[in-house]
Amino acid sequence: MIIDFLQLLVIPCTLKVERSADGEWQLWSQLTADNQFVSEGTCRDKTLLKAAYSGLFFNYSSSNKTNFACDSISAVGQPYIKPIQHVSKHDVVFTEILADPDPVIHLPNTEFVEIYNRTDKMIDLAGWSLCVGDKCGTIIEGELLPHTFALLCASGKVTDFLTYGQVIPVLSFPAIPNSGALITLVSDEQKVVAWTDFSDAWYGDDAFKKAGGWSLERINVDYLDNFKDNWMPSQNNAGGTPSAPNSVSSNLSDQREPQLQYLAVLAPDTLLLQFSKSMDDSTLQSISNYQLEPFAIRSLVVNQPYATAVSLILDDSLAANEKALLHISNLKCVDNLLLDSLSLRVSLPQQVMAGDVVINEILFNPKDDGVDYIEILNISDKVLDLSSLLVTKRKGDYFDVPVSITTRQALCFPGDYWVLTSDQAVVCAQFSCAPLAHFSEVAIPSMNDDEGSVVLVLRDGTVVDEFSYSAKMHHPFVINPEGVSLERVNPFRATQVPDNWQSASFESGYGTPGSQNSQYSVPTSTTENSLFWLEYDTFTPDNDGMHDLLHLNYQLPQDGFTVYADVFNANGVHQRQLLNGELVGTDGVITWNGLSDKGTLCNVGVYVLFVEAIHPGGSRIQKKIVCVLSAR
Repeated sequence: MIIDFLQLLVIPCTLKVERSADGEWQLWSQLTADNQFVSEGTCRDKTLLKAAYSGLFFNYSSSNKTNFACDSISAVGQPYIKPIQHVSKHDVVFTEILADPDPVIHLPNTEFVEIYNRTDKMIDLAGWSLCVGDKCGTIIEGELLPHTFALLCASGKVTDFLTYGQVIPVLSFPAIPNSGALITLVSDEQKVVAWTDFSDAWYGDDAFKKAGGWSLERINVDYLDNFKDNWMPSQNNAGGTPSAPNSVSSNLSDQREPQLQYLAVLAPDTLLLQFSKSMDDSTLQSISNYQLEPFAIRSLVVNQPYATAVSLILDDSLAANEKALLHISNLKCVDNLLLDSLSLRVSLPQQVMAGDVVINEILFNPKDDGVDYIEILNISDKVLDLSSLLVTKRKGDYFDVPVSITTRQALCFPGDYWVLTSDQAVVCAQFSCAPLAHFSEVAIPSMNDDEGSVVLVLRDGTVVDEFSYSAKMHHPFVINPEGVSLERVNPFRATQVPDNWQSASFESGYGTPGSQNSQYSVPTSTTENSLFWLEYDTFTPDNDGMHDLLHLNYQLPQDGFTVYADVFNANGVHQRQLLNGELVGTDGVITWNGLSDKGTLCNVGVYVLFVEAIHPGGSRIQKKIVCVLSAR
């Protein structure tokens, strides 16, 4: 408190200062000749609630030669103890923000934020801080009654808003960026009670109001998730509703169920769980809601004030190739919607190498209202981190601009499918997506409808897999290829083998993003001492996903064989040449799709596969195998 009492000190006097419990200060003086104290003035100040020392401070000009002397200083009375308020996060919420008051509509040309007390108790704001980013101002005093609004503004601008309702001054009010910022209200116990991370994108398509002079208003004070749909520009012609119920107020409720967006292994002893929205602090901070087999969780850390992520610190570190299972239960979002219980695989990820991941399915000619997608599959025995993997296409002898599959760590376990697309919702509206399918929404390179290429590449230029596709690879029954994907039949065969690709079956909806292909076929067994054998001897090339291709498996005694394979009908007439003296490996698959050399579908009936393998050392293997092309 500073009061000019220079005239009182010309002669000896006694001073007395009193402070009431509500922060009112009064200065009293008594001259030697007086019989009683006389009041010299009052002020109100609750800035300091606790102090280790007390004393007097004299401030005077250099021309004043008066000497001051003090003795017999004493302090009496009961120390001030601020009542414990037991204020919790979200007891107070931000309800209105005017970050850009210019051009002026009808409100003062002054930034402000509005707060609301959601509780049934009065909240004393003295000593609290209003922060915008890392810049903070101090609330000297202010009491917020139950279920009432109050406006916070710079201390020098209070008079501008007195006609609107309760105004609480903020010393060193921090500037609010027009584009948005994190705004927090911090109690005198350094707890974040209210927060919002707003953006000028919350104005939506209303470019007129976004240009300035109009506030953003909260729609429902009890909708606690920091979501843009709960905010909109003021509908009041004044440009806002400071210290009063909002013009956009309604009982809008939060219907967005919380989702776990991803799990990441930050370190051998640290896991990160990222959620789609703000979670309830009490459930998020309860260590009993997380169980990691076979490890123990030592502690956890929540990202405040957002409460959208939690880091789990383990007692022990994960070892390379060691797998664990994390169980999550009893979590709910800040608006009391329950997160489904989850069980998640956990492992230290390894770097992707060439051949670890293959292109497994592509939709390059979507319907008019559809989007392209690329499905990849981990065929290795490793847990991979896909964040180092890029997708691109050929542009002459060079690669086109690459796109990161994901900007965060993404654990891909052996046998996992990942779908890359610009819009997951559109894909899953047109195809049947597995409930737990892995999607990454990225702007994948555009793919031509007739032919093109897809390349998976590492940042150092290493090609992981590459596929050159053509619309001619579709099944002849597919008259209109729009909305029909190409599926890889055997993920372990070479990518660029044309007969290893087939149109997705009509029974699957012409696409299987995120799950096993409808045209999937991998040899499961061999007959001992057999060199050539059929997986099944009857096939129906009608694109229904059931035995659409005939698979002739082979396992040769040594490498170096060249193979001839031809198809004849029951009358001995040649129908199709499958291999013409091609050098093959020691094992593999020869596929017939039921087409003749003319590209037409062969008639239903019995056919003979004549296979001859010749080795430079003189070995010759010949075999005739009977099969049936059936209508169903």
